[in-house]
Amino acid sequence: MKKVLVSLILVALLLTVFVQVKSAEPLFVGGEPLSIKNEVATGEFIVGFKDGINVGLKAKALENSKSLKVKRIGLKNFAVFSLPQGKTVDSMKELLQNDPDIAYIEPNFIAHAFAIPNDPLFSPYQWDLYDYRMLSNGYASNYGIQAVSAWNITRGAGVKVAIIDTGIAYENYTDPVTGTQYALAPDLANTKFDTANAYDFVNNDTHANDDNGHGTHVCGTIAQSTNNGIGCAGIAYEATILPIKVLD
Repeated sequence: MKKVLVSLILVALLLTVFVQVKSAEPLFVGGEPLSIKNEVATGEFIVGFKDGINVGLKAKALENSKSLKVKRIGLKNFAVFSLPQGKTVDSMKELLQNDPDIAYIEPNFIAHAFAIPNDPLFSPYQWDLYDYRMLSNGYASNYGIQAVSAWNITRGAGVKVAIIDTGIAYENYTDPVTGTQYALAPDLANTKFDTANAYDFVNNDTHANDDNGHGTHVCGTIAQSTNNGIGCAGIAYEATILPIKVLD
């Protein structure tokens, strides 16, 4: 018995030390966020022309004189060319460097629009959702779940999540028996709910409203209405929530 007790004490001490070490780590690290990795379209490059140059005519002239192929004409003073097989953008710069009509030559960089929501509390407080080294309060977060990048792939549409908890503030409803009035939480106004299958196992009815607040909090973490200029952002804010009340 003593050996077991000593072992438990040692385990507890080790866990305490581990927790203290982990909690001593800074949530943020100073410095600038990492720069976005340069991503380029393969097999093409951009030629920018000086003001006053007829881009269409000049691009056609380069096709004829330099054996290049135009892929498309830009909206303003540039054209996209196919990169000849075995050639690099630098070799194209050398080929065209003496042309007086050319302002610049560069790779065709690919830009991605980040799905940054406009919810006022997302920045600077929801650092736990940030991508690696996104700034929060002047510090770069190292501990986010990279939801921002994930939102460019999916926001949870087509997924249904059952929240089995104290209920959710998902509707405006007055209980006909008790007269208790329930209200839809403002920042759940655009959240999708499966109201047809909602159920309250505490009161045995189909209105799984929240008397506590915990279930509503969990719902907000998962699918709070996002990009609506109110409160915080949800992780999978296009998912559908099924309210199930089992606790009061």
